[in-house]
Amino acid sequence: MADLCYYGDFTTRYHDAMSNYRNGANQTWLGKAADYYEAKYDELLGYLQILGSYINELEGSRGRLEALL
Repeated sequence: MADLCYYGDFTTRYHDAMSNYRNGANQTWLGKAADYYEAKYDELLGYLQILGSYINELEGSRGRLEALL
């Protein structure tokens, strides 16, 4: 369930659009801003992956607890 938050089609489209934009405008201030936001996006993506793994663990634990009851 949590995997859909960050492994979906949006991620692929975002990276394609940003790399196409940076290739054409890398020397302008917009290109530098795109680089900055790309780095921030990658950092947040890492946090989402960690959060997603915790959510998956909690869902697994919930299933085991429900099985015990």
